[in-house]
Amino acid sequence: MSLALYGHPFSSYTQKVLIALFENDIPFEFRCISPDYPQNVADWLQLWPLRRFPVLVDGDRHVIETSVIIEYLQLTRPGPVRLVPEDPMAALDVHFLDRFFDLHIMNVVQHAVSGALTGDPVKRADGLAIAVEKLELAYA
Repeated sequence: MSLALYGHPFSSYTQKVLIALFENDIPFEFRCISPDYPQNVADWLQLWPLRRFPVLVDGDRHVIETSVIIEYLQLTRPGPVRLVPEDPMAALDVHFLDRFFDLHIMNVVQHAVSGALTGDPVKRADGLAIAVEKLELAYA
């Protein structure tokens, strides 16, 4: 059965899964989550009411959360590019970097993006200030 990936191309989390799929030449159907594709949105909300993406559908199995999807692909459709090292200690380093960038970089950047999307200059400035403060700590 073919895979379906629900996500948005501007999402860094979706991009991580797309890298895993493309690096190992895994066939899939991309189902964009946007107002331009209302059926995809409706289907996605049925799959994951928490409204987070990406979501991978493999037959009856729904795999949620970027890192889990990547590991699932490695287990079920291994290809020439191993994305998580086999050595457990090296894998810990990869898992740390994965979590660090998701939690302390990308989630923080979202404050600035969300503020900017409101169109409200005060919310834009507040979101940017929070992002700058937290990113300076993370990058230090």
